[in-house]
Amino acid sequence: MIVDQQVYFARPIGMKGPVKIGLSTDPDKRVRDISRYSPFELEIIARINGDALIERRFHAAFEESHIRYEWFEWSDKLSYFVALINDGQFSRSFLPRKPKVLHYRRAA
Repeated sequence: MIVDQQVYFARPIGMKGPVKIGLSTDPDKRVRDISRYSPFELEIIARINGDALIERRFHAAFEESHIRYEWFEWSDKLSYFVALINDGQFSRSFLPRKPKVLHYRRAA
């Protein structure tokens, strides 16, 4: 059985960032679950079919705005990618081919 996965972009409602770029078979449920542990309620601002490799390629594309784990600062580039996804104009060719492994910073 093939399970459809989506790469999703979520952020606090009414705020530009930070933005979580994650992967789930049920992004709505995942964001509801994450919201329970966040000081802010989160909303999905974009989603696209993908897998773990595509998620890592998105992470690599925004390496310069990486905050921690799967969280990224809002940027013009992120805004542009979100708009392309939502307009159905996004191409995976915009992503780095071979993503680097981000070394996620752990809390002290």
